Amino acid sequence: MGKKFVLRGLCTLRRLRVTGAHAVAKLITQKGKLASRLLLRARSVTPRVRELLSSSQRAMRRWFAPVVKRRFGLIAPMIVAIACATASLIVFGSKADKSPENLWNLMRILLQITSLILGVNVIGVTINTNQFGQAAAIRKLIADINELAGSLFWPLSIPHPKLRPPIIRGLVTREDHARRRLFIGYLVRATAIGNLVFRGAHKNDFYVFRPRWDGVWYQTVKSPFANVEPTTKPVEVSTIHEVALCAFTVLHYVSEMRAANCCLLSPTRGSMGVKWFLDDLQKLQENLGVSLAKVPDSLSLADSSALINTALEAAYYLDQELREQSDNPNWQPHQITHFSCYFLECITWIGYLWDNIQLLREQRLHFHRGISVKAMSETTLSKMRMRVEEIRPKIFQLSTAAKVEYGVASRFWLIRQASKPGIGWAVVFLACAGVGWPLGLTTGSHATMVTVFAIIYALGLTALLESLVFAWKLTWVQKTPEPLARIGSNPAD
Repeated sequence: MGKKFVLRGLCTLRRLRVTGAHAVAKLITQKGKLASRLLLRARSVTPRVRELLSSSQRAMRRWFAPVVKRRFGLIAPMIVAIACATASLIVFGSKADKSPENLWNLMRILLQITSLILGVNVIGVTINTNQFGQAAAIRKLIADINELAGSLFWPLSIPHPKLRPPIIRGLVTREDHARRRLFIGYLVRATAIGNLVFRGAHKNDFYVFRPRWDGVWYQTVKSPFANVEPTTKPVEVSTIHEVALCAFTVLHYVSEMRAANCCLLSPTRGSMGVKWFLDDLQKLQENLGVSLAKVPDSLSLADSSALINTALEAAYYLDQELREQSDNPNWQPHQITHFSCYFLECITWIGYLWDNIQLLREQRLHFHRGISVKAMSETTLSKMRMRVEEIRPKIFQLSTAAKVEYGVASRFWLIRQASKPGIGWAVVFLACAGVGWPLGLTTGSHATMVTVFAIIYALGLTALLESLVFAWKLTWVQKTPEPLARIGSNPAD
């Protein structure tokens, strides 16, 4: 009997141990599944968190920082200081009447005045709302630019493989990309005589920009290359300098367009081609050691080759940016018209760049035996030339229309920006007067009531002064920002 009891107890303990082991294993498995689920969820949440943080950082840089910089420059601190000093004199002056009746009267007067000036500031919002009557003209402008860009970009996708830039409308491989870079490097080395020189020792320029005629003219007679041999060599030297100047101008306007905050594409928003181009543009400025706002005095052959190649790659970026702008439903009139001004200028200079490169190719062909430019077929010549002179009048017409639309849109935008501070301060004052003043009265302390009144009164005076500044800007003539930053000018000046 005792032996049977012992055996039964051992079996029970074994069953309990096995059951416990299974339970522990099940618990561990469930915990492991739960942990794995949490880990997977954390992994899926981490990119979202990173994207949220990056988007918030971009919003801070794009929206909050300019607002703080604009509003807390010189005028805003002076307005706040004047309002605080005036409120302190009214409330805490030696002859100030701090009785509740007088404070109530002052509060009523300030509330009435602030309500009136709030209505004046709403004029700025109303004017900005009326701006959407301009939407039809802007949409027509964008449609015309798309049609023009198609006729301009299409020749870039069908030339000789050695010069085919990465336009999305054409099929371009990595081999074509590398072949083009090598061919541009060959043209630069075979044509140039040492480094390219654009400015003399006395800071006199050897070039003249002529955007309404042929783009740029390099004056070889005034340059160090005036007496080079043979006699046809100065023409080639002049052409390679004009190619580099056109390429520099294209990249100048692209960089200024991006600095104007009117672009939608970025390294995080766009195709890999866009990302590569923006990286190349940044590396180019770092390698050149100069800003694209001013033509350098001279350039080495390697830097000139990189400059021309990057300018040709800008065609793909501009094509993608135009598509993004055309498909964006949340466009702002002053931004899309500003983009239109820069885009038209960029494609104008891309046309000049392409024509000069093909002219340089024709000049180099004379050095090859058995090749005659006159004997080439019309198909070959059509691939070599963009015929920018045929669409130049349309480009200039759209450029004039874009500048006019930008002038109107930027004027409305300036009025809206000027009305924001007065509306903001007035709303803050009304909110504090409606909440803070009754709470100050409920405390029963006269000192607390006076302090709260002084703060609210300072807010009201600030709103009044900001509204006066808005009225001054509304009646005074404001200068509309220039639509384009010219080469050689410093936008910070």
